[in-house]
Amino acid sequence: MTRPEVLLDLLDARAGVVCAVGAGGKKSLLMHLAKSNPARTAITATVFTTYAPEQIGLAVAIDEDDRLPAAVASLEPSRSVAYACPGDKPGRRAGASAATIERIHREGGFVATYVKADGARMRLVKAPAQDEPALPACCTTVVPILSALAIGEPLTARVAHRVERIERVAGLRENEILTAAHVGRLLASPEGLMKATEGRRVVPVINMVDDAAREAQAREAAAVALDLCERIDRVVLVCLARAGDPVVGVVRRGPGRAHAAGTAYNPRMGDVVVRIPAPLRAFAGGEHELRAAAGTVGDVLRELAARHPQLVQRLLTPDGELRPFVNVFVGRANVRGLSGLATAVPAGEVVSILPAVAGG
Repeated sequence: MTRPEVLLDLLDARAGVVCAVGAGGKKSLLMHLAKSNPARTAITATVFTTYAPEQIGLAVAIDEDDRLPAAVASLEPSRSVAYACPGDKPGRRAGASAATIERIHREGGFVATYVKADGARMRLVKAPAQDEPALPACCTTVVPILSALAIGEPLTARVAHRVERIERVAGLRENEILTAAHVGRLLASPEGLMKATEGRRVVPVINMVDDAAREAQAREAAAVALDLCERIDRVVLVCLARAGDPVVGVVRRGPGRAHAAGTAYNPRMGDVVVRIPAPLRAFAGGEHELRAAAGTVGDVLRELAARHPQLVQRLLTPDGELRPFVNVFVGRANVRGLSGLATAVPAGEVVSILPAVAGG
């Protein structure tokens, strides 16, 4: 398997009819999947779209819906294909009907068909309207997607599509700050990005995870989604703008993590959550998160040291200072830019440990 193919397997997207919904990278995601899948694939939409499939070497068929099956059948049978209906503006294409997508997938010899099944007007997050998403009946996998760039931004029409629906689903008001918890609720809610997914495989994606701080926030949002929705067993973090392998990380459901669907993400009173990166979990009893009493960062690490001394030895020098290759975030803020180990960690906050990555 090549590195670009990793995402195909993480999303269960090598075969079947895979639909992307949400905001913040649907087209980029589907183009990546079509380009990286070595089998014959098709890419299309049930909504308006602005694909540029020729950039990745796909054969293209644009025709009225009732003529699309014949137009696709006339193309070279060994090539992957992009197809849609004519649009009302230059460069814009209209979506195909669900029945046409099902027919072309069945008759065209395609291993996978990738479908943009939602519109978001280039925003970072969205919640669906009453008639959204536009999933064909043959859809086997749904990939809800949103952008990590929305976390920390005020909820406005500049960032979000259908602000009033996000207010209801995520539990905040317009102009209030979107937190990781709000984003997690949006991912997990049956009125949010889980809408109309019953009976289908669902693997959410958080895109635009382009630095350590955004990764920490995205991991927090993913943990909230996993706690709220039993049907989600992993959330994939990506940076689709990155060449090659776009996968940043995967947050999976761990032992003891699952809660009944619909319950709130609610750490024990007085606790903070400490997220442990994969390279250090062997020194934390295999756990991907630990809990400690609120206090300062130093207090939290000292409590962990009593239970997992080998873990903390890899975080602190013998003099008790943070090692140079270790970054610790409280929420989204790197403590090196705050008060270091004296940085306060209030109850319910998330502390993320991220080993520094050397550049080249």
